[in-house]
Amino acid sequence: MNARALPFLLMLPLVAACDRGPEIPPNAEPPVSAPASSHTTAPSNGPAPQGAVPPGHPGASAGQGRPALDPANPTVGGVAWSPVDGLTSRPPSNDMRAAEYVATSEAGEAVLVVSFFPGMGGSVEENVQRWIGQFTDASGQPLTGNLSETVTLHGLSAAKVDVSGSYAGMGGEGAAGQRLLGLIVQAPSGPVFFKFVGPAATVTASEAAFDQLVDSIHPAD
Repeated sequence: MNARALPFLLMLPLVAACDRGPEIPPNAEPPVSAPASSHTTAPSNGPAPQGAVPPGHPGASAGQGRPALDPANPTVGGVAWSPVDGLTSRPPSNDMRAAEYVATSEAGEAVLVVSFFPGMGGSVEENVQRWIGQFTDASGQPLTGNLSETVTLHGLSAAKVDVSGSYAGMGGEGAAGQRLLGLIVQAPSGPVFFKFVGPAATVTASEAAFDQLVDSIHPAD
């Protein structure tokens, strides 16, 4: 092999890796169809801390530096809602989440995540189908039927989703007996996502609390 060509060949894997752009952390779930500009990788002076959002990822601007929500008066993206009994607020587990609630039962823990990604793309219907696509039926087949509906909440248009089956989340192995209650609100500053998912028994036991929170959603003052 020509000795002069060796440094060039050694650099090829590094160039290919840079072309892929930052990867989405497994515990983060932005909406689909992010604009190309959101994948611009900023220069780095060293390795990022473990679990950190990659530079240039939409979560880097949407989550890092976001003021903590007031649990008593939560407001995100131009919408507000009221806390309810049965869904306990807790600090978000990562910067991609604006708010986080938990419900528990003997079947296990279900988590309600509220997310907001300013400037992100993707239609409401595309994101509804993304949620539905994370589930399969008992035979492993994609779900079919009317699994969503459009509602109006104090003048705000929103899409509600109700899905049950085996849940694969962001590409992990499917967990049977799960249920997702979801809501995508077309807020003044962009879509706000409410995703309540966990064991079907737990979600069903807290369905009334989730509906109460949904009914309280309104434009922020």
